[in-house]
Amino acid sequence: MKVLRIVALWAALALTGALPVAGQSLAEAARKEKERQQAAQKQGKTVKTYTSEDLAKKKAEAGSTAGTAPTPAPAGAPAPATTPAGPTDKGPAAGETPEQVEKKWVDRYKAIKMEIRQKRERIQALQNELNQLTTGLMGAWSPGQSQAIRDTIAARQEEIKKLEAEIRAKEAELDRVVREARREGVPPGAFRKADRELETPGASQKGE
Repeated sequence: MKVLRIVALWAALALTGALPVAGQSLAEAARKEKERQQAAQKQGKTVKTYTSEDLAKKKAEAGSTAGTAPTPAPAGAPAPATTPAGPTDKGPAAGETPEQVEKKWVDRYKAIKMEIRQKRERIQALQNELNQLTTGLMGAWSPGQSQAIRDTIAARQEEIKKLEAEIRAKEAELDRVVREARREGVPPGAFRKADRELETPGASQKGE
């Protein structure tokens, strides 16, 4: 029993930080601990005597603390890399056949072409009206009539500018349609065929 108490004492000293330096024997450690206890008793202090049960309890507490301690990341360690999202390509809709894809883009191409044609026809009509207004301005018989003609001319010129800007925007849209259709496998000949169909007399009325 005495040997067990000494072993328990040795282990307790290791846990509490009172472990003797290297080279000291177990007997020497026990002697010093006894002297410490006697000195403490003389001073009226309560001396704690460690048993094998105390040793088991301290080991359990030390293991519990070590198990819950978080592991710090090394200094300067890079953050976990995240996989960047890849580009999203629209592509054909699920289940579409090549014929359906081609028809979808060709129909859109034709619709934009018809809008451009109609705007150009409107510009031509406005230009004809401007020519007539200019002729009428020269033959105006009163200042009031001249001013009214000038106001109409200015309005028609403004409308022509607006239509020309809309045509440029539609032409840019048409280029995007062709590029996207080519990426989806639509052959260039499909759009040449569409142009020939639009040149057929009556195509404008059909598009409307």
